[in-house]
Amino acid sequence: CAGRLASSGTFYRVLPMSSRRILQLGALLGLVWALVALQLMNTALLRSPENDTWDLRVRAFAKPVDVPIVLILIDQHSLDWARKLSIEWPWPRDLYTYILDFCQAGGARVVAFDIKFSTLSQMPEADEALAAKLAQPPNFVGAVLTSDTLGSERVWPTGVNPSPFTMEGLGPWEKSHPDSELRARLAAFSIPQIAEATATHGHVRALKDDDDSYIRQFLPVQIFDGQAVPLL
Repeated sequence: CAGRLASSGTFYRVLPMSSRRILQLGALLGLVWALVALQLMNTALLRSPENDTWDLRVRAFAKPVDVPIVLILIDQHSLDWARKLSIEWPWPRDLYTYILDFCQAGGARVVAFDIKFSTLSQMPEADEALAAKLAQPPNFVGAVLTSDTLGSERVWPTGVNPSPFTMEGLGPWEKSHPDSELRARLAAFSIPQIAEATATHGHVRALKDDDDSYIRQFLPVQIFDGQAVPLL
């Protein structure tokens, strides 16, 4: 196409862009917008909508699983119920013994607690009773908190059952990935009586804690002192 510049009276011609040029320009613009989007993903501007749409996608596409798993939740209602009975948090260890009795009577094959019993109770006999109950069937899976900054253990404690899970090539992988987020330098177990009575452990480390206080991502496994600890 052609036209005339009003001030000079000269003609100019606009040459059509080639298909290759259009593709190059489109790719450049796409790259720029991708970089902008990546930067915005680290800000609350896009993170909040992403979290909301993620929740919707999970609800829309999640498929029911026919697995005989029962969740016993200690929620606010449970805390309020206990408070009416003058039972404050943390609950006495005796209550967890009753929960285990209930699960055993119901035919549970495995019981897992995502609660870490980190301190001795005021009644040592209650700790010993809970440990004795944990050592009985059904198999008990306890919680261990893995971290790079929190925890008193740097090696797997003596007397605690090693993880029964194995990962092929774990040794070479650890050497080639010293800074991987799957590795944990520290761990916090329950008190020795309970940790040693536990059949196996699962970790409860979240990958990140979003601004809205919901935890949406967990690491599938943590490597601590050469042990592969799966997510609880």
